[in-house]
Amino acid sequence: MKKVGILAIVLASAIISFTGCKKSETESKKQENMSLPPSLRELDDETAGYISEKSIVVVLGYGFNDDATVEKIKADLDSDFSLKTDEKDGFVSLYVFPNDFMSGKYARISKLESMVEDSENVAGLLIFGAPEKTHKTLAELMDKEDDGKLHFPVVSFFPQDDILGIQYTSDIVIDYAGNSESVGDLEGEAVHTIPNFDTRKVISNTIMSMIARKSPFEKDENLINTAQNILGKEIPVSRYVDSETKIQALNHFTFE
Repeated sequence: MKKVGILAIVLASAIISFTGCKKSETESKKQENMSLPPSLRELDDETAGYISEKSIVVVLGYGFNDDATVEKIKADLDSDFSLKTDEKDGFVSLYVFPNDFMSGKYARISKLESMVEDSENVAGLLIFGAPEKTHKTLAELMDKEDDGKLHFPVVSFFPQDDILGIQYTSDIVIDYAGNSESVGDLEGEAVHTIPNFDTRKVISNTIMSMIARKSPFEKDENLINTAQNILGKEIPVSRYVDSETKIQALNHFTFE
């Protein structure tokens, strides 16, 4: 009985020691995660490892490039995910069209190519109000890949680019149902009125969906569920239907 008692004490001490060690590791991990932006603190180890050397690229184009909107989105991104600036590193890189795309006197969306040149380090690309020829730049990036595909997801909101082109080069296209079907050659900034659109929530939902996916989204029948999750359950999402062919697009969605 004495030996059994001693053995029990030894085992109990080992369990307490092991539990304390695990608790210490958990606390250490929790302290480490507290240094991350709020939206990334609950990521599992695999996902955290996936994004450790990657970044999200956000482009603000027509309808989202006025000073007030840009400053608001910058503040939100920095608070939620950490924004990369000249002074500090961050998970999200933000570019504004046309300001950050000037080449001499002209704004060229083709400069986006250099902004995502190392596609292996990009976890996703979000474009708001894509200007004309955005799809051509994305297509050129695709041509540079051995398999002809981008290795990160692309989501385009309220594009003012060629409809078929942006559908082809983006994983998901989301637009307000009241917007025009095609803008052709855009000579000015068309600012769309988008009621009840929570830009901060939508950007956060999109980034988190990209992180969880860890790869481009599949253009299949289930893609509408991803679009719904991005916009939120309270906003009904529909498939875009071409007015001439009456064909539903697989990766283009609208909401009202």
